[in-house]
Amino acid sequence: TIESAKFLHDGGWDYSKRYFMVAANASNKVAAVDTKTGKLAALVDTAKIPHPGRGANFIH
Repeated sequence: TIESAKFLHDGGWDYSKRYFMVAANASNKVAAVDTKTGKLAALVDTAKIPHPGRGANFIH
């Protein structure tokens, strides 16, 4: 079990396929899960309802 926000809804992989990003629409957050460590890497507040979906691809 990974502690995160409630009501995870829609998500997708980053370009490296290491991180899975999933939206928590009810709380305006995006959770990033590090699939290598199996832990929550980040829980990011968003200004509006997030909807990253499979088409989102963040490269930083």
